[in-house]
Amino acid sequence: MAFSGVVTFGLGAVAVSLFAGLSGGLFLAHAYALGAAPFARTVLPHAVVELPAFGVAVAAGLAPAVTLVRSVLAGRRTRISESLVDAAALLGLSLAMLVVAACVETWVSTR
Repeated sequence: MAFSGVVTFGLGAVAVSLFAGLSGGLFLAHAYALGAAPFARTVLPHAVVELPAFGVAVAAGLAPAVTLVRSVLAGRRTRISESLVDAAALLGLSLAMLVVAACVETWVSTR
């Protein structure tokens, strides 16, 4: 979902990241109210990898928009295809990080 910013020139990535931040904060408030020990045992091991993966996906969604804005402000023409290659590389990194987070969630967080 965060990578949708490539199609919407960053608007999708910003919307998804704002919603994720709001819901994440709400979840943390409830977890704190219920007690931190179960939360720390079940969520934190894979969240250490999963949250940066989400940030990398948002960066991938914003890459074409940032390139476009920089080229307009500098008054020069740049190819958007170069930023799409960067966005694809960031998306691949994000997916690899999510696979690692899923493995940690499956074999570490459930124990």
